[in-house]
Amino acid sequence: MHVLPLFHVHGLFAAINTVLASGSAPLPAETHHEFLRRTGHAILERYGMTETLMNTSNPFEGVRKPGSVGVALPGIAIRVADPATGACAGQADTIGALEVAGPNVFAGYWHDPEKTRAEFTADGWFKTGDLGRIDRDGYVHIVGRAKDLVISGGYNVYPKEVELELDAQRGIAESAVFGIPHPDFGEGVTAVVVPKPGTALSEADIINALRKMPCVRPTRRSTHRNNGGTWGPRRTEVLAPNRRVAASPW
Repeated sequence: MHVLPLFHVHGLFAAINTVLASGSAPLPAETHHEFLRRTGHAILERYGMTETLMNTSNPFEGVRKPGSVGVALPGIAIRVADPATGACAGQADTIGALEVAGPNVFAGYWHDPEKTRAEFTADGWFKTGDLGRIDRDGYVHIVGRAKDLVISGGYNVYPKEVELELDAQRGIAESAVFGIPHPDFGEGVTAVVVPKPGTALSEADIINALRKMPCVRPTRRSTHRNNGGTWGPRRTEVLAPNRRVAASPW
């Protein structure tokens, strides 16, 4: 747990008096519920980035939705756009690219006009690079990074959605989903899962968990977290049996 000033853009958690805030990466709803159960405190999740400072926050007083980074802060606007066409989503809960506008957004990248042009829309909205949805109450839900989107056989697969399905299964401690080249579908959906201690995962367990998703089978491979606690480079290496199980599309 990092103890940082509450106004700090980054930091996994910040504790000031009885306010516990989460940032840097989306907080799993399960973690939110478990923290509340153990401590009696509801984590205040928010969303910000270097280029925009803080964009959204769950309210200090009000509903803090597990799995959501809250609503847009005063003076800030957030919209969901189609990643391919740039068209704005017309309905709530539509998944797309999150774009931000407001006085919090930076002017551009230092001495890099080409990147600045690439990261802003024609009407001046900043492309965050995050994928998400906005529910009917105006709460923003982040589902992943645009660069992590897997397009398999023309179908958009959002890694976070698959990870949530896997993490909900008995015997799975955590998972990471990404795409690897596939000769027929362009990309194949690959899931690396970490078994809970004392649990042996089988091919049938993983396939049943992903019954409504692209079929996978397990192999003896693994990936590792980096020093920041996030999944590192998308490389795998062979480990001893039962230490890790990776699901591969072939």
